[in-house]
Amino acid sequence: MHDPRVGRFFAVDPLEKKYPWYTPYQFSGNRVVDMVELEGLEPDEPDQAKYKYKTFAIDGPYVLTGGDELYQQNKELLDVENRVSNTDESIFFGNNRNDPMQRYVNTDNIYIMSNTTENKIKDENAMVNILLGNFIWGEGPENIVFPKNGKFSGLMKNSIAVGESLIKWDRKGQSDGIFAWSMGARNEINTDIKSGFLSLEHFMGSVSVRIGKVDSDNILVEIFNVTSFTSGNLTKDIPFVNWFVDSPMSTVREPYDVYPYLTEQRTYSNTSQYFSFTMNKKEYTNKIRQYGYGAKK
Repeated sequence: MHDPRVGRFFAVDPLEKKYPWYTPYQFSGNRVVDMVELEGLEPDEPDQAKYKYKTFAIDGPYVLTGGDELYQQNKELLDVENRVSNTDESIFFGNNRNDPMQRYVNTDNIYIMSNTTENKIKDENAMVNILLGNFIWGEGPENIVFPKNGKFSGLMKNSIAVGESLIKWDRKGQSDGIFAWSMGARNEINTDIKSGFLSLEHFMGSVSVRIGKVDSDNILVEIFNVTSFTSGNLTKDIPFVNWFVDSPMSTVREPYDVYPYLTEQRTYSNTSQYFSFTMNKKEYTNKIRQYGYGAKK
């Protein structure tokens, strides 16, 4: 390709950060709407042979959030001191060990992120990059508990998942309950428009939401998510393609008593995230009205 500004021909890697301009190669990308070609900066091949050519929907966002370069800078922020053997099964309310595709996590350990650590993570983009990097490379904590009412839990407060779950809760008479929320095609589009393809909300995808009363004026909202290969394997959702391409099961990490904490696991192995925040009556009433159903009085 010729660039008249430098008067010479040169090769182009569309994902090379030193080349910020449009190129004709971008239109042959794996995700046409983003016009990127996953060549050069994507992760190595997965440990699981059956995952080959099926991780593009995971690798693409990882690269676009900064890829390995940013991940290597930030992954050590999640230090080992906050890892504890877990005895509180209640935070895993959306974990299904009987899932036929193995979309679940071990419950023998959790990583409790402190407010100090959370504030060291620059922004939403950096957090998504860390979560994707941990999942892709089989590194970092298996289960992260984010600070209650922290900055990243706060981002989830305005998610579509929470808004639609509040409607279900309201229809149930505002009694405590757990609500499954599925991303689906409609919400995929809505989430992209609302918060962006690289947002924490989009990363979470389908989640379980638990809503319960704290007192007469406040509720506690909890969100549990499992990040798995199955969730990111878009070939299973492509008509006709899914007739000929198998859908391998997700990979569950080895339990803590087998592998010491933060020992490298297999690539693309399951991780989980837990967020929690409180909402006062005015907040949740407005949120229910925002989604068009009217709040119970």
